[in-house]
Amino acid sequence: MQKLIKAVMIALLVGFITTSCNQDSDLPYPIEEVKEGVLVDISQKPNTDGFIDAIAPDTQPNLGVSLNLVPKGDGQWDKIDLVIIYQSSYDNTYRKFVYQENITSLPQTIDLDYDKILDGFELERENPGDNFHVVIDIYLPNGLVVFGWTPYTGFTNTDFASWQFEGRSYSRKVVYPAACPIDPDFWAGPAQSLDVGEGFAEDAMLSVLATDDVPDNAYFESLGMDANEINALELIGFELEGFFLDSDPLTQEGDTSKLKFWINKASFQVFIPDQPTGLSWNIGAALGGADDFQEIWVTEVVTAEANTCNGTISFVANWMPIGESGYGFGEMEFQINILAFNDQVKNSMVSRTNVLQSIAKR
Repeated sequence: MQKLIKAVMIALLVGFITTSCNQDSDLPYPIEEVKEGVLVDISQKPNTDGFIDAIAPDTQPNLGVSLNLVPKGDGQWDKIDLVIIYQSSYDNTYRKFVYQENITSLPQTIDLDYDKILDGFELERENPGDNFHVVIDIYLPNGLVVFGWTPYTGFTNTDFASWQFEGRSYSRKVVYPAACPIDPDFWAGPAQSLDVGEGFAEDAMLSVLATDDVPDNAYFESLGMDANEINALELIGFELEGFFLDSDPLTQEGDTSKLKFWINKASFQVFIPDQPTGLSWNIGAALGGADDFQEIWVTEVVTAEANTCNGTISFVANWMPIGESGYGFGEMEFQINILAFNDQVKNSMVSRTNVLQSIAKR
């Protein structure tokens, strides 16, 4: 069923492509299969909030989206509905609310009323960790509907993510997470580093990096980001001291270890480039041979996530000696617990969590 729906959607898209586009070998879809339809870019309205503050008691976020045809022109469509999908962190369910019906002209910029969104889902307030996904449903002249989300396919139009529009990748949805703003004053101080697989925890300290201490552009480019996306980053950097410790002087050189990471305060994406920890490990002694100290690096970081409402950073990475032995520790899962997380934030979160059951009226 899912494969059939996906095939239908591919056949429906972008019927208004011009002759010059027909000659473009780099189109992200098979042009010969295109019959009728339209692809619409939906992006965050400039100078609006990128998230909903999950701890402020009287939050009234400034939300808005911009809708544009891709490429610009008239497509074969009758109307568009602007739809919001509510993803609940409480039970990981999804619900749909049609925010605005019968949009008949593009481009358009639409302001989103926060209270109207809550009323649409019968919510008193969102919960920390919830997400509001803004998508569109496109109604075609032949009666077919290209949905932005369904319970069967999830969020659609993923095949067209490589399409370039206005100097960036095509955007199929806008996501507003219910998150806690990052305030460095709340984060700097005592922390704990946890090897999740081993259950091994160490005391650590978290400090805030200077604003000009950021990864090289080459790192972000390696993630597939273009110049506009890199320039739009709003990074806050941190250094964790005490990430790996070992009490055995025969196997370790260096007093402590360090790890730098950066968080985009607008999207909460976590960036951890490959980097040395500041420690060297005696691989030779560990393998029963002559001393052979090799520098330890954190490399190949994946699945890095920040929960800014409970003060945790989670990621999976390789802990790798840089040397000729070929010996490595393999992929390991880590968590940073920010013990210095401000008590005021914690207390606010407790009061919000206590009403979790009552604010989600099914």
